[in-house]
Amino acid sequence: MDQNEGLIGAVKEWLTLDDKIKALQKDLKLLRQQKKIATEALTGAMQDKDIGIVNLGAGKGSLKRKERIQKGSITKKYLETCLQQLFHEDAAQQERIKTHILDNRPQTIKDEVQRKKTNK
Repeated sequence: MDQNEGLIGAVKEWLTLDDKIKALQKDLKLLRQQKKIATEALTGAMQDKDIGIVNLGAGKGSLKRKERIQKGSITKKYLETCLQQLFHEDAAQQERIKTHILDNRPQTIKDEVQRKKTNK
């Protein structure tokens, strides 16, 4: 019976923690949305006034606006388009390269527990 009680206790703890995490994630999502809107307003105002740094006062630091270039991800469709441009005459080579790249990507396996709620 001790094994069952240990399992039941672990399940109850896991469910409690899962509920708390979901509630916090919901709050975080709302805060991130609000911060995104505030960031857009702030960067727009800083850009209009040509301000790069806003000093916040003694001990509070500063806010710095900077532009960051972000490259898009390499999708299967993008890869196919690039290979067609480079090897437009050799479809077999396009396919060999695409297959090699897609089949030899690194993979990681992680164990996880997921909760599936039933609708009442």
